[in-house]
Amino acid sequence: MANNEVKNEINDELRISWFGMDGMLCLLYIIEVVTIGWSIVHNVDFVLGRLVPYGTILLASLVFLKYIYQVFSFSRGMHK
Repeated sequence: MANNEVKNEINDELRISWFGMDGMLCLLYIIEVVTIGWSIVHNVDFVLGRLVPYGTILLASLVFLKYIYQVFSFSRGMHK
């Protein structure tokens, strides 16, 4: 009985929530692909030459900073 409850809890944690962060990321991916595809077809230089590269740099930097913050928060918790 307890083993089934543990499996149900694990399955609930692994379930994709389309109305939460997972759904937002999927929708954002679709919007990004359509925008970049439209820009390629219509030769929109601003989007391809400025928006996509700088957006990618900004997003990668934010993810890296969040990762560093989590690492330092974890290491501070270990010292206490």
